[in-house]
Amino acid sequence: MTAAPDPRRTRPGRWLPASIALLTLALAAPVAAASPEASPAPSASPAAPASQGPSASASPGPDGSPGPSLPPAVRFGTIPADGGQLEPGEYSDWSLGPTLTFSVLDGWAATPVDAGFGLALVWGGSRVPGVLTFTQFDGLVFQDPCLATTEETLPIELTPDALASDLAQSPYLVVAEPIETQVAGLAALRLEIATQQPMGCEPPATWIWAATSGGGFVLEDGEQATLLLLTVGERVLVIVWETYPGGDFEGLTAAAEAIVETLTIDPSTDPGPGASLTPGVGASPAPSEAPDA
Repeated sequence: MTAAPDPRRTRPGRWLPASIALLTLALAAPVAAASPEASPAPSASPAAPASQGPSASASPGPDGSPGPSLPPAVRFGTIPADGGQLEPGEYSDWSLGPTLTFSVLDGWAATPVDAGFGLALVWGGSRVPGVLTFTQFDGLVFQDPCLATTEETLPIELTPDALASDLAQSPYLVVAEPIETQVAGLAALRLEIATQQPMGCEPPATWIWAATSGGGFVLEDGEQATLLLLTVGERVLVIVWETYPGGDFEGLTAAAEAIVETLTIDPSTDPGPGASLTPGVGASPAPSEAPDA
């Protein structure tokens, strides 16, 4: 039985989830043909549902009307703003402030740019979407994880430990003990997360932190995710890879870890939280050539 969509939960078109599903299918086709072990999609759905995409999402207004207008979409880095399949090689992105440099192998694509939420890459190793997202935590969580209204948020300490503790007490998540690790030479916490089944929210999705620009990060029913939380300057950077029921989470983990192992972070290019950057078109100039914020 299909329930009517809840206006508090409607994903806006700016994440272009249908494009994500198409990217996944296009990337997965050669992988599936080459490897009989590639995980199939759920039996009830030969293609990934259009609602499946990166978890960052903006919220509509409290009355269900469209939320506030967003700034023009811009990506700062060497990945074009309109996304698409990535050639193997090295890329840089400083949409979040610090410059992130990493290498990708075959099988990855970038989503179209989404202002305010960093960078999302789609993995083509499974016909069910697998996504690697570079984003940040702003120190806000939702009072009710089933509701995504930004008026109902609570500030918590802006640290990886505080976010890990908040996630651990969620009634809608299964969260393993944090593991201390390193990312790009910086201290980090690694969290393995799954959603409770059946989930207590209706629709079955839980909002796990809020964004100051509106909306936040959401996990849907049956998702698995790994989060890497680390402090970079004045920010808490979050690196997440996630997949849905029927996806190849082990394969996604190996592919995402291969990218993270090459990651370097240069905080010296960060103008600081809240600083404005002059929008560019497509790929932006190198940090040294960018206008002063």
